[in-house]
Amino acid sequence: MIFEQSIRENEIPAVIKGVFRVAPYKLWKHRWLEFADQEKLNPFLTDYFDSQYSMERSFEVAYDYYRSRRRIPQIDEYGYELFLFFALLVKVHERLSRRGQVRLEGSVRDALQSTAGLVPVELELRVATHLMRNGFEVDFTDLEQNQQFDLFASKSGMEIEIDCKSLSADVGRRIHSRRFREFAGRLNPLLRELVRCGGGSLVQIVILESLHGDSQELASETKSAIRAAIGGGPPIIRSALICKASIRSFDLQQSPFDRQSVVSGADLSTFITKQLGLDENLNVLSHYVPHVGAVIVVMQSDKPDTVIDGLYRQLRDSARRQFSGHRPAVLCVRLRDLSARQLIALASERVNGLAAIATRLFAADDRSHLAGISYLSPSGELTRSVANSIQDVGTAYYFPNPKNRSEAVEQIFTA
Repeated sequence: MIFEQSIRENEIPAVIKGVFRVAPYKLWKHRWLEFADQEKLNPFLTDYFDSQYSMERSFEVAYDYYRSRRRIPQIDEYGYELFLFFALLVKVHERLSRRGQVRLEGSVRDALQSTAGLVPVELELRVATHLMRNGFEVDFTDLEQNQQFDLFASKSGMEIEIDCKSLSADVGRRIHSRRFREFAGRLNPLLRELVRCGGGSLVQIVILESLHGDSQELASETKSAIRAAIGGGPPIIRSALICKASIRSFDLQQSPFDRQSVVSGADLSTFITKQLGLDENLNVLSHYVPHVGAVIVVMQSDKPDTVIDGLYRQLRDSARRQFSGHRPAVLCVRLRDLSARQLIALASERVNGLAAIATRLFAADDRSHLAGISYLSPSGELTRSVANSIQDVGTAYYFPNPKNRSEAVEQIFTA
């Protein structure tokens, strides 16, 4: 199939109705209520839900606006990605066989009840859109149960097999993002009290192994350190068999918490690396009242992560099993914890983990059919045409296989 990949704003109400035919409203509503219930118990989950489930979260806001005002919210940088995804979902669904439609409906409905969310569906549609934009006919081979790989693209005698993989960068990490936030939720009352004391406080926690779901003992040791800090006095360090928890102060007036009403994840990352002298750390969060007080919590493990090995094993299995081996094949990978900004930063580095994974995958002779690997970020910027249609332009980082290098394929995935 091939079709126009943009959507016009006056088409959005019909598209929303089409989405509810794929996945009923009650499933979306249940998802939203589930998020709300968990956030009431632990507000540190909010940013995690925002990043991991952006489609579900965006639709909740947009649909509430639509129901209350009977019109679509203005299409800005927060809404364009959602509505374009919905338009692609409906257009693909209309063009599949009934068997394919049932499988797509099942994928979306399962996604609304899974920890992975809609990202795997979104990724497949985005890759298909990119291929169509380059003039390819695209068959959804996995949905139609014709092949194990997800997409088959053809144009003027050129044929490519594509498999789309949505992976969490938590694979191989000692500290998983959600577990870290669940742990911080145990500290929340004391963190709020520390903020009310005023000034800036940095809570650093070093664990000996991995962060497990049952972190009661670790939370108890950290709470003791925070209570001591609330009592005043010099910087506090508590060492136990399972962790070391330390607290030190920082100048609030020299931080973004004194200058801004909202501090983004990027602002926080810049502050802890440039002002506090810490390594960039994905296991960091903050609680603050602007101009009053702020606390930053950072956690790390004494043991190194094995993210590269974990991601490599998953992609190796896909490269080995999913493709026919008779045509050029491309793995399109979305790391759910990686933003467009982070992907661009990786692209500027001469040596990085993504390149290491690609090198290892290309080394084996039984994967010579693999033409390349494309790592994709969330969408980039909003593009409007003169006809007021919306298109989605993201960020990709492509590695070609030197053993099976195809300039034609490379041009498609680096365009």
